[in-house]
Amino acid sequence: VPLPSLMAAETAEAERIELALWEEKREAEVREARRRADEAAARSAAEWKEKLMRDMNRDVVQQARQQKEELVDGFLKNVVAQLRGLVYEATTDVLAAMKQQNKLPPRSVAQLRHLVDRVKALNFYGDEDVEVMVNKITFALGDRAADRDTAAIEGNLRDIATVMRATLIGLGETPRSARSVDIADVPTPEMVRTARRGLGLDGEEGDVPEMPFRSFRQARLVEAVA
Repeated sequence: VPLPSLMAAETAEAERIELALWEEKREAEVREARRRADEAAARSAAEWKEKLMRDMNRDVVQQARQQKEELVDGFLKNVVAQLRGLVYEATTDVLAAMKQQNKLPPRSVAQLRHLVDRVKALNFYGDEDVEVMVNKITFALGDRAADRDTAAIEGNLRDIATVMRATLIGLGETPRSARSVDIADVPTPEMVRTARRGLGLDGEEGDVPEMPFRSFRQARLVEAVA
């Protein structure tokens, strides 16, 4: 029969072993929890870094695209101003000559033909309004001098000058005054709509139509940044 003291010792040893096993298991669980927490933290940090890089890359691309658009728009805006300024100067010159001589002088005919050639060379971005205008001039000059309707030509030139002046003012330009040939210094929207209808253009547009180079820029230049 075991002595009570031996039984107590065996019980104490069993409890000690059980406690040691429990502590070891507990430490293993703590280590596993820490490992998982570290892995989750590392994964979260990696995902955050990846997202940050994507955001930074998107911001850089967007900024580059915006700068590209601004550069292209600035260049094309200057081209539009140059082209429409050229048309405005020529039409007002011819109007002044017609008012002075009560007819369309041969020199003005040559000036208009030269204008048509220059506009066709400069209009690489597809300004449909200007194309319609120069086509009207070309058609009007195609008749023999004796058969030309000078009144119709004068009316078309005045409508062209009105639309061109409104656009130039909208672009921040200061074209020379043409009040002497009945072109308002600041054409009203109604004046522009009337002029556009007279030329066969869309009469519902305001005094400064959408710049015609937008689609050209979007289709051919900005895509290089993407």
